Amino acid sequence: MKTIRCVLGFSSLMIWSATEAAAQDEPGGFRASENVVESAAATATVSESEVETNELELYHRATMNLATGQLSESRRLFETLTATSSPSALGVKAKKVLEVLDGPTGLGSLLDNRLPKGPRLLGSNQKRARSSVNPAQDGEFTESPTRLARGELVTTQTLHGIILGVEFCAVLECLESRTIISSAVLGGAAGLTGSLLYSPDGVRPGQTAAINSGTIMGAWTMFSMSLAFEFAESSTELTTLLMLGQVAGTLSGGLAYEYFQPTAGEVALVNSATIWSSVLTGLSLGISGINRTTTIWTNLFLVSHLSAATMAYFAKDLAMSRGRVLLIDGSAILGGLVGAAAVLVTAGDTVSGEAVQVGSALGITAGLALGTYLTRNFDLPDPGVSMALMPTEDGGLLTIGARF
Repeated sequence: MKTIRCVLGFSSLMIWSATEAAAQDEPGGFRASENVVESAAATATVSESEVETNELELYHRATMNLATGQLSESRRLFETLTATSSPSALGVKAKKVLEVLDGPTGLGSLLDNRLPKGPRLLGSNQKRARSSVNPAQDGEFTESPTRLARGELVTTQTLHGIILGVEFCAVLECLESRTIISSAVLGGAAGLTGSLLYSPDGVRPGQTAAINSGTIMGAWTMFSMSLAFEFAESSTELTTLLMLGQVAGTLSGGLAYEYFQPTAGEVALVNSATIWSSVLTGLSLGISGINRTTTIWTNLFLVSHLSAATMAYFAKDLAMSRGRVLLIDGSAILGGLVGAAAVLVTAGDTVSGEAVQVGSALGITAGLALGTYLTRNFDLPDPGVSMALMPTEDGGLLTIGARF
């Protein structure tokens, strides 16, 4: 502002000098020079007022962007304000705000990670998740290795190893209890050691979910396929197929994660779709009175795998967290129980099994729909830090709040 005043004052001085020189040659020149000087001063006042108005508008825009979490735009406006303002104006206040945001406290980085980036629409296909999920620079969300994910992997694969040891002993028809226990211990030790060596630097939740789900899905695939297409003629052959399916599923889960990089929520969504489609298919077959074993297991095999493949394709667009999927599953379980109980209470002891299955199927469907609707805001960002910046006549007011 001092620079502007100096320039305007110098211009006024030049105008006054010129008019004074003209006043020496013309009558009434002195009064004309006074009018010119007054006009120049008025112009200078208007110019200064316009500059101050523009600076105040810029300051307010930067403050609003900061309050709504658009830190990059707020920084740009504050930097523009400091570059175009004089040290005695709003530029000093903008400079202090930038010092707070970019200072050693790291407040700007904290708010940048916790505040929502501008307005969000409910139900939009954005990848939103909590806990270990952090926004990357390109706007996507990626997972970081966690100790909980490693613990889940080690525990599940240790149990997997124990089951493989028992199955291996069953295939060899072990009769002594010491042999069975020894085989289970060796299998558990192999699962524990392998999972620990696999994750020396930690493991991501999605990686753990993909591997563990692959183990279970592999066993289900072999079991349902064996009963549907009558591959196994004896219990020994069925157990052998189960072992092969478990190992192949575990390896397939690890490879699938390396290629697709799913999050824990996406894997949970695929698992949920597989489970509930199979349950509803089984209830539908029971209602229809279909009793043939191969028909039942063929339908279960086809529906479950088709549901898993379909949901795996759409999982990234739905972008649900693991917690939300679990809430929807719980709603479906409760809905199935309520539906079956409603039929039993209203019909009494004379109710048929098909009617109970109808009530349970309707309850599960309603529970899935209601759970999905009620948890629609579950994955929205929940900033633990809030900040408000308000300009005042003598400076500004900065308030920061945090929840612990």
